[in-house]
Amino acid sequence: MSWSRLCWFFYIVFLSRLTNAQPNQIDSLSLLIEEVNDPISKVSLLNQRAFLLIDEELGKATRDVTEAMSIAKENGYITGIARSESITGSIHWAVGDYDRALASYFSALKDYESLGDSVGIAKIYNNLGEVNKRLGNYERSLELLKEAQMVAESITEPLTIYINLGELYTLLEAYDSAKLYFKKAAANQRILKSKSEFALTQLGFAEIYFKTDKLQAALNTAISALVSFQEDGNIRGQASSQFLLARIHFKLGNAKKSSNYFDETLKNAKAVSDRRLQMEVHKTLSEIFVKHRDFEGALEEYISYVAAKDSMISELKKAQIERLQAEYETDILLNDKSNAEMELRNRNIAILGTIMLLILSLAFVKVLISQRGRQRMINQTLEANNRKIEEQNEKIIAQSEQLLVLNENLKSMNDGLEVKIQKRTELLKKRNRTLEEYAYANAHELRAPVASILGLANLLENTQLNHKEQELLGHLKNSTTMLDDVLRSLREKLSAHSQD
Repeated sequence: MSWSRLCWFFYIVFLSRLTNAQPNQIDSLSLLIEEVNDPISKVSLLNQRAFLLIDEELGKATRDVTEAMSIAKENGYITGIARSESITGSIHWAVGDYDRALASYFSALKDYESLGDSVGIAKIYNNLGEVNKRLGNYERSLELLKEAQMVAESITEPLTIYINLGELYTLLEAYDSAKLYFKKAAANQRILKSKSEFALTQLGFAEIYFKTDKLQAALNTAISALVSFQEDGNIRGQASSQFLLARIHFKLGNAKKSSNYFDETLKNAKAVSDRRLQMEVHKTLSEIFVKHRDFEGALEEYISYVAAKDSMISELKKAQIERLQAEYETDILLNDKSNAEMELRNRNIAILGTIMLLILSLAFVKVLISQRGRQRMINQTLEANNRKIEEQNEKIIAQSEQLLVLNENLKSMNDGLEVKIQKRTELLKKRNRTLEEYAYANAHELRAPVASILGLANLLENTQLNHKEQELLGHLKNSTTMLDDVLRSLREKLSAHSQD
């Protein structure tokens, strides 16, 4: 099988994963959007409705996501902005504008990384990997899906990423790696949302068996996938399974069964308006007819292929036009809203300015009136204060005269006091000299007899004295020594006083 055909196959598988939006879901969301007033809640509801409308009405989906983005930006709601950018990327993807899809996804990735939202980061890496897979950039797709796997495995089992990696490794003909990831996906049936999710892993195994010529295993697995899709009511999944079964039966030589499955594939593909699958069926049938040299049948199928391709291109162009028209209408509405808000703001400013001017005028008049009354009161107060000041000046003059008289008296008293102090100082000096002379005389003249007494006492100690005489001599010597000490101390004090 060619690379392009594998790409078609996995694109069909991807479409089979999308949940068809039920009218009651969209209607319920519409009612909630009309009733809700909280901007954060409104952003979330608008994004939900936009996501459901991607397969139904791209124009409405674009209007919803544009409005959600505007409200989220006004309120600084980063999570809402990231979600709106992600949905915008899915809208661009749906109309085949892959460059703008990648740009929107990268913007969403930047916001999710700033929030540290691992779930959002894993989803965006997964979407980037799928877009690159669709563009044929398989190595880049593998890098992005591996990154998605690494982030997602830190929080949960990344079922969808396992399936996408299995599909990518199948495209790269790395079948062992493809089986490994399909097994990982199948092992997590407890977290599968529906039978269709499990059927996708079966379809992946069936494609591997088909490519490796294990036709019986491919047949059994594809039939099992078809039954699961039928039980879940998934028309796209049924068409994908029937297309694979048609090719398996053709390879087994069961021409009738192969033809029946091709017819069923076209029937279901038309039911869900899947032009890509119709194109692939017509292209495959054309190649089969060429191998059997049925050139008329081959030409008929090729014409159908071209018609389906032209129809798909027309639908994509129509969807792009609807999206651009919705963006234009949304921009106009936003501009009108902005202009209306600006006009209302200007009117409010003008009204507020007029009111302020009136208030200021009234305040100015009131101030003038109050100032006149205050001026009269101030003048009266000043006159009364001037009279008080004059009275106080008169009192001060009288007090000054009294102070002059007192100063003169005080001066005369100070002059007499200085004379008295000088006389008393001279008298004290004379008395001090007299005392010093007296003390000096006493200290020196008394020292000589005291020394004589001490000398006699020392001589008497060497003579023979009775006990009583020795006792009297001891008392005499002690008393004389004490007197000698007193005289010595007096002399030292006089000496120190003389030095001072």
